[in-house]
Amino acid sequence: MKKTFNRILDRMTHLLNGLGSAYDNIHRDSEIHRTGTDSYEQAIRVEIEGRLVEIIVEATCLAEVTNTRTYQGDSIPAFDPLAFDWSIIFSVVLLNNKDALTLLLTKETTKHKLTKLLWKRDLEVFDDAFDAEFWIESNNPYAYGMLLDAALQQQLLANLDLFGTLEIQANKVYYKESLLKQKELKATRIKKHSESMLGICLTLAKKVDLWEPPLKV
Repeated sequence: MKKTFNRILDRMTHLLNGLGSAYDNIHRDSEIHRTGTDSYEQAIRVEIEGRLVEIIVEATCLAEVTNTRTYQGDSIPAFDPLAFDWSIIFSVVLLNNKDALTLLLTKETTKHKLTKLLWKRDLEVFDDAFDAEFWIESNNPYAYGMLLDAALQQQLLANLDLFGTLEIQANKVYYKESLLKQKELKATRIKKHSESMLGICLTLAKKVDLWEPPLKV
């Protein structure tokens, strides 16, 4: 398990360095942390443009594992990479979310389409290509349109095949996707996608910090 965590985090460390962060400024957890009965994570952290950025690798057991071994005093599943769902998480701290904006963006599913037909519509940006692919929820009827401007919509559509879940929470922009989709892809495609999604998270964080509600007439 440790080798897989290191391999993925090494790749993310090189990505951050390629985007301008010095290796000495990128800090890695010294150990893998158990975060639940069947989940484990390890992270790297760096400051970009005055805000903390975390890249977290998460491993979650997909099936019951009978063979175990001892790690940090705990009994954990004997490692089999096929028994885990590996995920990557980008977390970017917000500096000024004074209106507590929230946003949830996921790919639209059949369940979402049925929900629209029966009783509830999601929010829309009124671009047919984008609205057909994404489900939007937000606590602010004005902010989401500004946050998801045309340029960001095009970037998100370009990453649709690997897209996971993107959220604006009270104190951070949080993006999570499964790495299982990347198994058959070339390294250059994965790198381009990761750079793009991290850039989207940083852009959203800046937009949230600059958001001002419309003046009431």
